[in-house]
Amino acid sequence: MPESADDSVEMPLDSEDEDATQRIVMCIGYLGDVFHGSQLQPNVRTAQGDVEAILRKLKWLGADDHIWLSSRTDAGVHVRMNLASFDLPQSRWDSIGAGSLLRAINDRLEDDIIAWSAYAVSDDVGVRLARRRIYLYRLQALPNWPVDLSPERLARWCRVFEGGHDFTNFRRVEEGRTTVRTVHRCAPWVDVNGRVVGFRIEAESFLWNQVRRVASVLHGLATENLDLSDVIRALHRPSEIVDFGRSPSDWLMLWTIQHPALPDLDTMPLEAISEWSNPPGGTNQRLHERWQEIARKEMKLMLQRGWIQGMELQSDEIE
Repeated sequence: MPESADDSVEMPLDSEDEDATQRIVMCIGYLGDVFHGSQLQPNVRTAQGDVEAILRKLKWLGADDHIWLSSRTDAGVHVRMNLASFDLPQSRWDSIGAGSLLRAINDRLEDDIIAWSAYAVSDDVGVRLARRRIYLYRLQALPNWPVDLSPERLARWCRVFEGGHDFTNFRRVEEGRTTVRTVHRCAPWVDVNGRVVGFRIEAESFLWNQVRRVASVLHGLATENLDLSDVIRALHRPSEIVDFGRSPSDWLMLWTIQHPALPDLDTMPLEAISEWSNPPGGTNQRLHERWQEIARKEMKLMLQRGWIQGMELQSDEIE
């Protein structure tokens, strides 16, 4: 966080015409390993808490008001793009615009969280109603991952999850929520050399821990600890409860949210954003743990490059 910031953009909410407001949707990103998830929680640091604190310092959010977030993320999950919305007095928005709004917020945020784009939308837009959420999971960071696994083989396993299914066996229990979800796409995530890095999964919405449980299944299939027939049975017979485990949050990333009120903000191929080191072969756990430290830095580098790309897109639109 810079030592000083421009205070000229601050103005109390009650000094504006509160009857005329403009809904703002911001694209925010954050490093998952320093936050206790996205949602506001007492006595711990969260992405929502950081953003709301800055908005209140700027006097753009009332003491009892809150922002809306598009997606809930757990502790450890990295985020290139989540959506946050709030209502700003129309005259304030007219006087500062997207560029000054982002500068004011980022001047006050820590370096591990960023607001990289902002849009004015109609006041009936809800950020929860996304068209598609896209997650990435870095499977090769899991223990004993077979580095020579072919993308074609992984693709066959991924396709099992596509379409509409009852994902009872692939979620954390939440009372009162339907367990039926439609996965629009599940496919290998590969590097420039065609080597498997992980997988990419897309849906309008996911159940709690669904992606991490799918990751655990794909890891189990790759390491030959699971049989594909058992996975198919768990999807087709959700009343027969089975626990496939849950992979760590460290290697999960919320990459993009597609929303009908926003332009396409996922325009650069993943292969052009980052390069990946190979995990070591063999079963030496300490060696693998050392390599994981490199892998964590690569994940963060990928996030930073993704944020820069998003900021460049916003700059082009403002100009």
